[in-house]
Amino acid sequence: MARNKGKMNKTTRMLLDAIILAAEEAGEEITPGHPSGKLVSYLKHSAKTQPAAFVGLLGRVLPLNMSDNTEEAPPVVNIHFSDKKVTT
Repeated sequence: MARNKGKMNKTTRMLLDAIILAAEEAGEEITPGHPSGKLVSYLKHSAKTQPAAFVGLLGRVLPLNMSDNTEEAPPVVNIHFSDKKVTT
């Protein structure tokens, strides 16, 4: 039986779920009880400590959220990095 176009296979879905779970657990270790959530906490930490990797992630995610409406201006993303050292 073939799956529908665009639907993930079981292995890909399991891997994606495992990656998200690992990021959530890491986020909880970084800032326990963070109000914005475990995954958001991990991603914020990653943006600060690994900016090149985080920008690469943004590059892969942003096109998924853009509409095909050419009349709208494209979204603008400003990324600012500080020179402060991050301690965990």
